[in-house]
Amino acid sequence: MLLTKDKKLIKKVELSKEDFEVAFYTGHFYLKEKASIENLSIDLDSNKIIVTAFIKKNTGLGFADLINKSRVDYLVELLREGKHEEYTIEALAKMSGFGSRQTMYKAFAKFRNQSPTDFIDSLKH
Repeated sequence: MLLTKDKKLIKKVELSKEDFEVAFYTGHFYLKEKASIENLSIDLDSNKIIVTAFIKKNTGLGFADLINKSRVDYLVELLREGKHEEYTIEALAKMSGFGSRQTMYKAFAKFRNQSPTDFIDSLKH
């Protein structure tokens, strides 16, 4: 936060790509159960209008799609590591930040154009 000359606190009006990447990707924000635009804005010491605009401008996605795409990408990595042999698909969905198996399947289909099962099958070939 910044202090104005009359000692009022003001939030950042510009976000750096580095600050965003550290908070969102390095800090695995997208895996959090409470991954909301409000909570990300707090983490970035900004406000949700600025954060939403930053995300749209830099990723071309809305907040919810960025969260779900990041979760799907994380799940893909878990599957490539063979975690599906140790855990159920429901457990992997939870590990990837999804609230339910159904939400995960929907997001997976949207961003990978296939089901997790088809993706797992493709790893065997």
